[in-house]
Amino acid sequence: EVDRLCALMNAEGSKLAKHFHVSLQSACDKTLKNMRRKYSVEEFFGMVDFIKGKNPRISVGTDVICGFPEETHGDFLECRNRIEKSALSFLHVFTFSARKGTLAASRPQIPLAERRARSDDLRLLGARLGAKFYETLVGSEDFALLENRLNTGEYMARLSNFVQVRVRNLPLGMKNEMVKVRVLPAKNGVFCAEPV
Repeated sequence: EVDRLCALMNAEGSKLAKHFHVSLQSACDKTLKNMRRKYSVEEFFGMVDFIKGKNPRISVGTDVICGFPEETHGDFLECRNRIEKSALSFLHVFTFSARKGTLAASRPQIPLAERRARSDDLRLLGARLGAKFYETLVGSEDFALLENRLNTGEYMARLSNFVQVRVRNLPLGMKNEMVKVRVLPAKNGVFCAEPV
């Protein structure tokens, strides 16, 4: 239940990541129907808005498939435009690939070059949505889980909402530790933080 999960995420001292990954597949109702999905675009984005209303720092990401059979250019633009207006924080974009023996494989296929072009377009949009969400975090303090240390001396890390940042000014040997950080403005498109 989404409401209960949001409450747990927002509880004082919660160790639950402030992060949802919910599969959308397409932001076009016609395509969702062709995929035999049981939800509508309005229902999906209503849930996203509900989550963000509970805490705008919660990141919400989704999966999108580009080039599903019978997806017209207009269908794709409808999907793209709806995602662009949304509060999503990141996209995992996939190019449709027919699986032998499925109903989708028996339908007329969109040329691979067109499927890939649509995927590339949505990946660029996903990067912009991620950067827009990141900007709302700049100046805030959060806990980060340190991952690998880079040759630059920075650590790759994940904030409590799963946003990946590079953390500077830390000594060797801190991999897998949690540190409190301040989120800094992005530098050349790289998300950064420093220890508090």
